[in-house]
Order: sequence, then structure tokens, then C-alpha cells
Amino acid sequence: MRKQWIILLALLLAPFAYAADESAQAQNVKVLQIVKVLKDQFDRPVTPLEVPVVVVSGDFAVADWLQDNRGGRALLRRDADGWHTLMCSGAQFKSPQALRHAGVQEDDATRISRELGQQEQNLTAEQLKKIDSFEGIVNVLTNPEHHEHH
Repeated sequence: MRKQWIILLALLLAPFAYAADESAQAQNVKVLQIVKVLKDQFDRPVTPLEVPVVVVSGDFAVADWLQDNRGGRALLRRDADGWHTLMCSGAQFKSPQALRHAGVQEDDATRISRELGQQEQNLTAEQLKKIDSFEGIVNVLTNPEHHEHH
């Protein structure tokens, strides 16, 4: 009888496990799309771009990037045409207030800030120092010459 209950419970919970797995797969696809957008935009043969952390919430994402001896965070937004880099910054984009000021919805800004803090715990101190070192906020859309991550 116990075995039947276990089988019944497994059958009842299977759709939830599938939905969670499907959601994780969808999230992985978004991360891969974002990494491709950033590499297409900023990768250089001599100085390849590394993207060690990407956090997505709704139509917004923040991606940590490292390139040569520099680093920072990119704010991206998804629209009907896909993901687009809006701005680059450093430590500012860890703050939900800075993300809100940049146009990110409140719930998304809070979620991104929280998850960024969690995922960045896997980075080395040197990587985090480079990422935080980007000064100011550069609007990539209005400064298209910002292709070298200066």
C-alpha cells in the first residue's frame, strides 16, 4: 500500500518538477542569449570578454563582465527584437535604487540585486574588485563609441 502512495504522489508532483525544469531551461536560454549579445558587442580577439555572472528578472538583466584588466556590470533589457545593452557601470548596479533609477521595475530591481549578491559569492576577490571598479554609469545607447569598455 505504501508503494502505491509513493507512486501516486510521484505522478501528482511530476508536472511541477517538469515545470521547474522547463523554467530553468528557459532561464538558461536567456543567459546564453545575453552572453552572446555582450560578446558580439564587446569581445575582441586580443581581449576576449568573460561573463561570469548573469542575473535575469523579467525583461531586465545585469551581467558581470571582465575584459583584460577591466570589469563592470552591464544592464540589459529585452524587447521584441531580443536583448540590448543599455548601460555599463560598476558597484552602482548592485543597488536596487540605482537599478530603479536606470528604469528597472521595482520588483525586478530588488530580485536582480539580491540574486547578484548571491551569485557573486562564487567570484574571486580579484574578479569582484575589477567588476566593482567601473566608475560612473555609461549609457551604451547614447555612447556607441563605448565598444572597448573604457
